[in-house]
Amino acid sequence: MAKGLLLTVGASADSEIFCIKEQSPEWVAFLCTRGSRTTIDKIAAQTSLAPHQYQIFESPDSPEAVGGLVETAHKACRWLEEKCGANADITINPTAGRKWMSMGLGMFGSRTSARQIYVDVVFVDGKPNPDTMKIVDLGNAQDHTGLFDADLGVNLFNRGDFDGAAQVFGHIRPRFAAGRELYRGLNGLSTALHRWDRFEHLGRNSNVSEAGRESLGELETAAAELCMHSLKSFATAMGLLFERIRQVESAEKPSLIAIGDLAANAHRRIKTGRYDDAVARLYRALEAIAQVLLKKRGIDTSHIDWGRISAEQQRAYNACAREENEKMPVRVGLKQAFCLARSLHIPEAELFFNQQGGFCFEKHLGGRNNSILAHGWDSLDERQASKFAEKIEASLSQLDIRVVGWQVPEMPRLWT
Repeated sequence: MAKGLLLTVGASADSEIFCIKEQSPEWVAFLCTRGSRTTIDKIAAQTSLAPHQYQIFESPDSPEAVGGLVETAHKACRWLEEKCGANADITINPTAGRKWMSMGLGMFGSRTSARQIYVDVVFVDGKPNPDTMKIVDLGNAQDHTGLFDADLGVNLFNRGDFDGAAQVFGHIRPRFAAGRELYRGLNGLSTALHRWDRFEHLGRNSNVSEAGRESLGELETAAAELCMHSLKSFATAMGLLFERIRQVESAEKPSLIAIGDLAANAHRRIKTGRYDDAVARLYRALEAIAQVLLKKRGIDTSHIDWGRISAEQQRAYNACAREENEKMPVRVGLKQAFCLARSLHIPEAELFFNQQGGFCFEKHLGGRNNSILAHGWDSLDERQASKFAEKIEASLSQLDIRVVGWQVPEMPRLWT
């Protein structure tokens, strides 16, 4: 693995020369001001650096220019990454130069996974003793400040942005083993939930629940080692959720448990302000309920054998669906599917009709049909989506499915 070194340069070259000799980098990026640029010639000469091995990046000599110095440090780091190639091993040394330069390079380093070092020395009679110089390993930024990024990951997770949380946790890479395992577990956990949100668990040979439980195991091990007791109840609740996801993975579709999962997905879309997406999921959940009810009688809504349905039941269907069919349809839509279930005297179908025989979801279907994700150009609002969700949830509860059981537990704050 190629090694790169990014360091600040001051008027004295002693600490820089010592650092380069100790670290033996293949590539060096010098961060200097115009006044300290000449120091680099001395450093290169005493460390045998070839001209092609280093690059000079100059910044204005002014504390007010610290933002520009951070930008210049970013350019220098990019140069090192290009030279070192994939999986570059880059070290940052902010020892030399003006204090504001060291602070600026430290600011930049805090946003990277690079290892940081410091050249320490003992002062004798007010002067540094070169014989006492030593490299102090400061670790990388995530060793010490990863907890601040972790707060962002927790907030994204609790807002239902599992993909965003996964990216944040994946970016935090401390060097100590327990910390790495903690963030790796959180990244894997968030990734599994993002896949769940995208319905990947409904595919054949899905491993979403398995991946989630494996990541949860890493998280629990790290939390125990780091004495993060607040994660214990969270991990227990997450384990129960992944067990429910496993049940959906293994259940035949359509099934009531899969419908409960789908309705809960709609709730999460409402929480994130994606109301049209939520209603599209609620419509599919309602459609699937009718499919489950008809499945009890061996009827597939996409290919109906009317020869198995009596003339009286066919008349009841036409009256409910307000249709006059010379030839009964091979396929039926959502409302028609419930009418068919009712005409077959499936008891649960009555839950979806009022006392006057009207379909209870007629109003909600109208809003959905005019929406941009259906047949119109309207956008739906929170009230419309929430009312639809409440009505679906009430219907599911009478079918012994609780949407509340699909709630994602809130992740506690870490490192507290």
